[in-house]
Amino acid sequence: MNVLNENLIDCRLGIRWVTVCVLLALFALPALAQQSMSFNAFKRYTSKVYDIRYTEPKGFTDMKTVAYWRLDAGWRGTVSLHSFVFQSNDGNCLLMYPHFIESLFTCAPPSIEHKITTEIKALLGRTDSDGRTLAGDIDFDKYVEIASAEEARRCFNADSVYVAHLPLREAYEGRYEHCIGVYVGKKDRPRLYFKLLLTKEGMMHEKRYFRELCNSVSYRNDNWVYNEEMDKKARIDIVYKDHYKK
Repeated sequence: MNVLNENLIDCRLGIRWVTVCVLLALFALPALAQQSMSFNAFKRYTSKVYDIRYTEPKGFTDMKTVAYWRLDAGWRGTVSLHSFVFQSNDGNCLLMYPHFIESLFTCAPPSIEHKITTEIKALLGRTDSDGRTLAGDIDFDKYVEIASAEEARRCFNADSVYVAHLPLREAYEGRYEHCIGVYVGKKDRPRLYFKLLLTKEGMMHEKRYFRELCNSVSYRNDNWVYNEEMDKKARIDIVYKDHYKK
């Protein structure tokens, strides 16, 4: 589940396609250009509606852009959507936050394990001509580390954290040779999916970058309950106003 990810909210609320289309326009597909929503508005919205704390990661700069990253060559294959991209001050790490409207498209979100497996298969080229992943297992433990419950709680106040070293076929933007996916989950809460793109030099500081991500995001209260009316009001007061003031 994730604010920017997958959630059961669309099932519960019966979100109509007209709403989806409006939000698509507001949050523009990442391939198209700059952010349509400021990070400050995003922080306020997710705090108010989802009770998730975001702060700017220390030592990083908001690139004020979005990322639309196709993981395979198929026309309807696996895509990684990211609403916010931060670059470390040394230039050796890109930290990508997930896309807000991804939550609107999944009534029954797959498990984190399924999402990771799908992404790894796509990156390994284990897809058909349309980009759909092929059947068969991967060596999950080869790519993925699962944090202990104590570590997950301490870092994101989460129930589970998966860290996957994703096998890039070519360097992202020609220089980021390594990709680490961070998949965060908490019972009955939106899931949070992040990507860290690293240069060869950046890999030497992997733990530091991860620590900054860990310090900048967390679930807050354990007794959160989704409030539809609060969400509607926050969209108008925070999201729409932020978009249309530009």
